[in-house]
Amino acid sequence: MAISTPPLVARLDPTTLKPINLSPTILSCSSLNHLNQIHAHLLKTPPNLFHWNSIIRAHSAHLPQTSLHLFVKMLEDPLLNPNKHTFTFVLRACARNLALRNGEQVHAVVLKSGLDSDCYIQASLIGLYAGCSRVELAQQVFDRMPVRGLVSSTAMVDGYLKAGRIGDAREVFDGVEEKDEVLWTALISGYVRSDQPEEALRLFRGMLLEVGTVSSESVISSVISACSRLGALETGRWLHRYLKDRRIEITTKVATALVDMYAKCGLIEVALQVFDDIVRPDVVAWNAMISGMGLQGNGQAALGLFERMKKAGIRPNESTFVAILTACAHSGMVQEGWLIFDQMRKEYQIEPRIDHYGCVVDVLGRAGCLEEAENFIRAMPIVPDAVVWRSLLVGCRSHNNVERAELALGKILELGSCESIDFVLLANIYASLNMYAEAGRVRRLMKDRGIERRAGHSRIEVEGVAHVFVAGDKSHPENDEIYSILSMMMEEMRCFTHQFADMDE
Repeated sequence: MAISTPPLVARLDPTTLKPINLSPTILSCSSLNHLNQIHAHLLKTPPNLFHWNSIIRAHSAHLPQTSLHLFVKMLEDPLLNPNKHTFTFVLRACARNLALRNGEQVHAVVLKSGLDSDCYIQASLIGLYAGCSRVELAQQVFDRMPVRGLVSSTAMVDGYLKAGRIGDAREVFDGVEEKDEVLWTALISGYVRSDQPEEALRLFRGMLLEVGTVSSESVISSVISACSRLGALETGRWLHRYLKDRRIEITTKVATALVDMYAKCGLIEVALQVFDDIVRPDVVAWNAMISGMGLQGNGQAALGLFERMKKAGIRPNESTFVAILTACAHSGMVQEGWLIFDQMRKEYQIEPRIDHYGCVVDVLGRAGCLEEAENFIRAMPIVPDAVVWRSLLVGCRSHNNVERAELALGKILELGSCESIDFVLLANIYASLNMYAEAGRVRRLMKDRGIERRAGHSRIEVEGVAHVFVAGDKSHPENDEIYSILSMMMEEMRCFTHQFADMDE
C-alpha cells in the first residue's frame, strides 16, 4: 500500500491554540464537496485518533480509495495506533472498492495489532472477503471465531447471499437461536434478490411472529417488492396499513416500492396517490411511476410524468429512458419513441446501452415497423444480443411475419441463448399461417435440443395466501371444486354466445 497523500492535520483555534473538534461536522456532512472542504481545513496540527477515524469513516462512504490513502498516512505517525473503529471503517472501504489485496494487507495489520478477535472487525472481514467472491476466506474467519454473535452470523449470511449461496446462508440463519431484525432482514432481502418471493413472504410472517414488529426500511421495501412480483396485493395493502397504523415513516424507498407494487397489480390510481405523497421524489421514484404508467399502456401519461420530472429539476438517468421507451412501446407511440431516444443522446449525453436499443426495437416491432426494426438492429454500433433479436421476434409474432421471425430465431441460435419462448413464437407464427409441417419441425428442433416449454401459470392471493396454478397441474387441494366451477362458467358463456347468435338472426 505505497500510497502518497497530502498530510491530514486539524485546524487550530486561534484563541486557545487547541485543535477544534471537527468530528461532529465531519460525520454530519451531506455531500462530497462538503467533505472535501472539511478535509482542506485540517491544516497544521496533527489530529487525534478520533478525528482520523471520523474522516476515514466519512471517506469510506464517498471515496473508499481515499479512505485507504488516509489510513496509510495515519500509520506513518508513530504516536497513533489504529483501534477497532479504524479497522472497521477501512475494511468497509476495501469492501466497497472491492480492494481485496488492500483488504488482505489491512487484515495483516489487524493481526499484528492483536485486535483480530473483535466481533465488528471480524464481521467487516467476512463482508470484505464475501463481497470479493472469496467466500472460503470469509468462512475461515467465521470458523476461527470463538464466539459467534449476531453481528458475525449476519455478516456470514450476507456474505453467502452475495456469493449466490442461499442454501448456505439459510443454514447459518437457522443455526442462530435468537435472531434480531437485522438478521431477518438480510435473509429476506436475499430471497427477494434471488427471485424467491414466496419464501421471502414466508420468512416475513415468521419474523413478525418472532420479533413482533418491523421497522427496517430495507426489509419493508424488500417484502413489498416480493408482493409486487407475486401479485400479492392483499399482503402489500396490509403492510401499507401496518405502516400507517403504527406511524412508521414511509420513506422514499418504501414509497417507491409501494408505487411499483400498486402499478403492477393494476391499481395505477393508488400508485399515483402514493407517489404524490412523496415530499421530494428522487429519480428512482419517478422511474417507478413512469414505468407503472407505461405497463398499463398509458404512454401519454408516462410522457406527462417525464415532463413533470424534468420541470422538478430531476435529471433522468439510464433507467428513466428504459421506462419511457417501454411506455412508448406498449402504447404504439413510434414517433415519440424516436424523439425520446434522440433526446437521451443529444440533450443528456447518455450513451444508449443494449437495453435501450432493445426498447427501440420493441417500439418498432409492436407497431409493425418490422423492416425499420431490422435495419435499426443492423445499424447498431454495438453487437445486438439475444434480447434485441427476441424483441424483433415478438414483433414478428404480433404481425405474422414469418421471414423475419426465421431470421431472428437464427440469430438467437447463433448466440447460443435460446429459450423455449423463442421456438414457441416461431411455431405459433407457422401455425397461424397454416404451415403445420414447419411448426412441427420447430417443435422437434426444440425437443432435440432438450429445451422444455415452460408451463403457463397464474397466481391469486386469497386471505393472505398465494395460490399458484400451473397449466395441466391438478395438485391443488380444491382442484375438483375449482374445475367444477370453471365448467359451470364455461357452460354459461356458451349459453350467452348462443343467445347473442339468436339475436343476430
